[in-house]
Amino acid sequence: MLYVQRLIAVLIIAIPGVIATYGWAVMRDVIFNNFGSGQPFEIWKFIGGLILFAGGLAFIGGWYIRRERRKQENQRR
Repeated sequence: MLYVQRLIAVLIIAIPGVIATYGWAVMRDVIFNNFGSGQPFEIWKFIGGLILFAGGLAFIGGWYIRRERRKQENQRR
């Protein structure tokens, strides 16, 4: 039972990581394709990639902060 819980926890963290990676790849492709061709900048595709990247990164960051506060390992400044 413990292995199943750990597998689910890894999947919960891995899926937003994959989403953030895909968002980064979309933004990178939009920027590099713009330099290679004379087409206009695809702003909506870039914004979509930015939303995916920021959302995945925010989820992972929020999970990490919550974990640290729950374990009380962070130091107050």
